[in-house]
This record gives sequence, C-alpha cells and structure tokens, in this order.
Amino acid sequence: MPCHKVRIVTKNCAGRCFAVVYMHAAVANMIQADVARLFRQAGIAISRGRENMKKFLNQNGFTFLTAVIMVIIMGVSLGAAEMSWRTIMKREREEELLFRGRQIRDAINRWYAPRGAEHVSTPLRDLKDLLKDPRTPQTVRHLRRLYTDPLTNGEWVLINDPTKGIQGVVSASQEKPLKTDGFPDDLQDFTGKTAYSDWRFVYKPSTTATSPLNQMPTPVNPPPTPNLPPGP
Repeated sequence: MPCHKVRIVTKNCAGRCFAVVYMHAAVANMIQADVARLFRQAGIAISRGRENMKKFLNQNGFTFLTAVIMVIIMGVSLGAAEMSWRTIMKREREEELLFRGRQIRDAINRWYAPRGAEHVSTPLRDLKDLLKDPRTPQTVRHLRRLYTDPLTNGEWVLINDPTKGIQGVVSASQEKPLKTDGFPDDLQDFTGKTAYSDWRFVYKPSTTATSPLNQMPTPVNPPPTPNLPPGP
C-alpha cells in the first residue's frame, strides 16, 4: 500500500478512536451526574423520611399517652360511679327493709290486740294468717301482702316464742348497714347496730290498757263518827 494511503487511514482511525473515547467519556460523565443526582435525591428523601418518621412517632407517642390517660380517667370515673350506684341501691334496699319490717311488726301488733268478744287471743303460728285472720268469720286483714326480705329476696327469720307464738321478724343478711343513727322513736333499738340481722322488728304489747291486777284499790271513806254527848 502506498505511504500516503497508510497515513490517511491512520488519521481516520485515530479520529474515530478519539471520537469514540470522547463519546464514552461524555456518556460516563452523564451517567456519573445522573447517579450523583439520584444519590442526592435519595439522600433528601431519606432525610425527609427520617424527619417524617420522627414526627409520626412523636405524634403517635403523644396520641398513645393521651389515650392511656383517658382510659385511666374513664376507669376511675366508672369505678366511682359503680361504687356510688351500689351505695344508692343498698340505701334503697335498707329503706325498704325498714318499711317492710315495720309493716309486719304492726300487723303482729294488730293480731295480738284485743278485739272484745270476737275471739280470744291466740298465738300467731304462721305469717300467712296475717293476710286473713282465721279466728273471725268475717274477712279481717292485718297485712296487705306477705313481704319478703328485701336484702336476701327470701323469707324472714322468725322471732318465735314456743308458747306465745311469732313475736317478730329479722333479716338474714349479715351485711353492715349504712344507717346507724337517726331512727324514728319506735326503732331506737337499731342505733349503733353493726349488722342487718340485729334489726329486730319485734311486737311489743300495748301498755295503754291497765291490767286489773295492776290497778290500785279505790280507797273507801271511813264511816262518820257519831256525835256523842260530852261526859260529865
């Protein structure tokens, strides 16, 4: 091959190689720039993600703490409300106990009260007889209904005397009463009692009528002294 052709070919090859190398360098620079930009964006995203995560955790932590405090407050409030409701219900049952016990006690009083010549006084053997007195031909009711023990929703404990019959009733509950004073005059015996079973609704005989054995004899005026003539 002639020498001038060899130099042309060499120059052409060198130019193409330089162009190729330059093109590769430009592409490499572009790739490097893109990669750097991507890393910067990724770094910014990571940084923002961390900040957002911190805010999220802070917000969630505050929300969780608030929720815990609210649950505690609600629990205390519900507990206090439950205690208050139990106290109210117990006080109502207590008042009902006083009402029912006095009703039965007064009915027993009427059972033993003298009724003239209608019938003789007999011992009370069953509370059901207070609903309709079996000793009289007509209907005589000493009690309107047979009340149950409001504290136990069961039967009363009877205060019974073997010879005199039923004298009263008492609750079977051993709970401590809320009311310890301020009772009416006919229930002053309940003052200071420590259990409902100590509230005894007992019949007390009436003391208005005076027994003939207790009556004092009427003094008899002595006869007047006759007027005697004076002595000598």
